[in-house]
Amino acid sequence: MRKFIQNYGPIILVLLIEYTVLALVGVVASWNDIISIKAAYIFDTVLLILELCISIVIIRKHLSLADINLRLGGFKKSFWYSALYFVPLIILPIASAKFSITWTLANNLVYYFPVLALTVFLEELIYRGLVLNTITKRKNFYVAVGVSMIIFGLSHLVVSYYEGGAISISDATSRIWYGSALGVIAYLTGNIWGTYAWHLIYDIFLIYSSLSISDGSPISPTWTGILLALAYGAYQITSPIIIAKIDAKISNKQAVSLETKKYIKTIVMVVVVILIFAAMLLASGSGSIRNNLIMFNN
Repeated sequence: MRKFIQNYGPIILVLLIEYTVLALVGVVASWNDIISIKAAYIFDTVLLILELCISIVIIRKHLSLADINLRLGGFKKSFWYSALYFVPLIILPIASAKFSITWTLANNLVYYFPVLALTVFLEELIYRGLVLNTITKRKNFYVAVGVSMIIFGLSHLVVSYYEGGAISISDATSRIWYGSALGVIAYLTGNIWGTYAWHLIYDIFLIYSSLSISDGSPISPTWTGILLALAYGAYQITSPIIIAKIDAKISNKQAVSLETKKYIKTIVMVVVVILIFAAMLLASGSGSIRNNLIMFNN
């Protein structure tokens, strides 16, 4: 037990703080009839700054900045690998239908952007920095990326739950896909600044824009849309493998600890764990499913 605490103590402490803050953020979000949205965002920002400061102090007592991928080396590769992953995720939903983008840059942008920027940075720092590197050094990459994906997905279930008991399974599982991809990129490059930049860009696109059919027609699935959705899913699973192969060619070395079968098994295991956890919450009678799956139309 003492050895376990020595090896994983920083992870346990930081995750306890992370999940406590996420729960508080979710609770505050459910108080929309008590406090204003701006007040809630200011409270969240202060809370996240405190979490960041405390987490950095805990981490720095045991690890260097390089140990958690907070170094400048490898930024270019991290940035472009992340772009290679995220750009199709932005383009495909738009290109697959007659969509028009409506930007919703409301007055709350100034108040919410710090929350978003801090949240994304903490996610990269904790899941793709601290958790991924610590477990990789003591176990192996597959265990590390699996654990980081599970707690990353669960963190979004926690927020959904405390916001009002609505469990967003699609939110949690979608985080698995890009959580795994960003984990691979961070592992290959030893850098989370590039993954942070594109993670933030992607979240800004999702949050501050909405996709609507330009001719006003209702969204209904078609065979083309279904095939595009399948292609979307296949890309999510295979893109980290492709990125690892590209890195192997660029770096003149074998792909670092990324065998296709082992990687896919890890993905499947993580999805099963997330679904089991969500089912347990539903079985307790304290939650409901919120459906927000992306449906492609053409």
